[in-house]
Amino acid sequence: MRLVPGDPERLGGYWLAGRLGAGGRGVVYDAYNDEGRRFAIKVPRGEVTRQLAEAVGLIKPRHLARVVGVGLDSESPYIVSEFADGPDLRQAVAVHGPYAGDELLALALALATALRTLHEAGITHRDLKPENVLLAPDGPRVIDYGMAAGNPVGGRHTYLAPEVLTGQRAGTAADVFAWGAVVLYAATGRDPFQGESLGAIMHRLLTVDPDLGELPPRLRDLVGRALAKNPADRPSATELPARGPAELRPPGGLSGPRSLGEVAEEAYASLTPAQQGELPGLLLRLLDGEEVKDDGEEPGVLTRLVAAGLLVRLSVRVEPITTEVGKLVAISDDRVAPASAALFRAWPRLRDWAAHDAASRHSSGAPARRTNGSAARRATSTREDGSAARRTASAREDGPPLTGPAPMSDLTSTAGLTSTADLTSMYVVHRAMLTDLRRLAELLTGPAELGAARGRAVRGYAAALLTQVGHHHANERDLLWPAIERAAGQSVDLTSYATGRQAFGPLLARCRAALTGEPGALGRELSELLEPLEEHLAEEESELFPIVFRFVPFDAYVRVERQVARRATLRELAFTTPWLLRHATPEEAARLLKRAGGPLRLLAAATGPGYTRRERQIFG
Repeated sequence: MRLVPGDPERLGGYWLAGRLGAGGRGVVYDAYNDEGRRFAIKVPRGEVTRQLAEAVGLIKPRHLARVVGVGLDSESPYIVSEFADGPDLRQAVAVHGPYAGDELLALALALATALRTLHEAGITHRDLKPENVLLAPDGPRVIDYGMAAGNPVGGRHTYLAPEVLTGQRAGTAADVFAWGAVVLYAATGRDPFQGESLGAIMHRLLTVDPDLGELPPRLRDLVGRALAKNPADRPSATELPARGPAELRPPGGLSGPRSLGEVAEEAYASLTPAQQGELPGLLLRLLDGEEVKDDGEEPGVLTRLVAAGLLVRLSVRVEPITTEVGKLVAISDDRVAPASAALFRAWPRLRDWAAHDAASRHSSGAPARRTNGSAARRATSTREDGSAARRTASAREDGPPLTGPAPMSDLTSTAGLTSTADLTSMYVVHRAMLTDLRRLAELLTGPAELGAARGRAVRGYAAALLTQVGHHHANERDLLWPAIERAAGQSVDLTSYATGRQAFGPLLARCRAALTGEPGALGRELSELLEPLEEHLAEEESELFPIVFRFVPFDAYVRVERQVARRATLRELAFTTPWLLRHATPEEAARLLKRAGGPLRLLAAATGPGYTRRERQIFG
């Protein structure tokens, strides 16, 4: 199952390829680390406490999927487990049929061992059912433990203990009840206590004893006790059988979900030799964040990868049109992108291509490609370490205190792999525009006489500032929004932002017209612009920026910034560069200069002193 809008692209050091399942207890993702090793990551709906995380980390994984890591410091806590490759018990029974004899006993013993291990560690499973039992090649594995209980009215009701249905907390006795129900299901192929409605299921769970005739004598009495209505009448996990016949294996030919690398290799094998020769270049261009279109150079290459779920077609927004099946807001484009950045980790052949390409570039002196799969359709909705963007109001040490809002983005990269956009420049632009508009409005409407030279400097500064405000909105419309639409497809609607900015055109025109009038009139027009601009930028930061964080990859946003710089004239850059650095904190300034490149760093050094003198002349 593919990722859906809202799913993260990455959690910690693991890249998500798709969903393995979802239910009342959370979502399980198919995930890969940078070396391509496969894991299962659970993002639970309930709480994951540090005490619980430490407990599951110490468990000896006998018939349990081993927990290899727990993320507690992110906005979405998660549990990383080894990937158990095999079908779940329900799938196995559908192919194999009901189990009996030594096979059934082996299953019962394995599940009992898993529960005993959990209970000795002080952990209650609370959701044991056929879907949470995987038949791996080396024996059964119980998964999905270490989380708070899910909603008892969801999922498979017939494996819930009677006391849970009546509102009591699920304890170890509820796990034993579920053990008996799962063993009975394996022996019969039918969910115990099944009914035509939830009311009928509850009635059977609370009042009816199931038929145990199909169980072997060794298990019949024990399963009967495990299914007792009163928790006190059930055996403990330590009383369940611990020794028996050989391990249970999955039915022949039946395995778990194929890995992303296996899917990719199968798609590669379906290509012609000429298409296989073209594929490395296409995928490495995607790896570098370039747009790749199905332009007919190799007909069918991209189409087959899209059909395999490895790539997705991006969408183009259109004016909403009402159709018979609903409102049409976007149509498919001929551009493609990876369905997830995990492709670049999970497919060994692609990793080899990337390594060979990197070696070739290094030997020739060419710049290395990006390695974060930035063209992937989704970016993580939480930062890679799960931290939220912090905001700071500290001023530069080399200038007077600045007033107004001072938010900043504190996005970090991990081992050089950054998947979310860094909006530091946007936060600084917002702060600089509002701060200087406020300072100019207060200066121009105040009682002090400016004098001729100072008046000319103020008007020149105000004109440059109004140019920045106008360019900011134009660049968002022309460059940032298309980047969002390319990355998000039909997942976002930017109509409200286009509507909200329409009022700025007349306001900017009035401010520019007032540049040649008396200072008080210009000050009043700037004050009129300030209030709606402040509201609009606050809405951007609270609503639009999360969309950028969620969908626009790091590399795509860097390209937007470079396009913005190329649009500006040298005269405009001579104002913008020192202006932004003046309003940035030291940390923000360092980040802006690091990404600016050599020419802009030289420009900043050359124009900084002149800007400082000009600012002092105007504001004192």
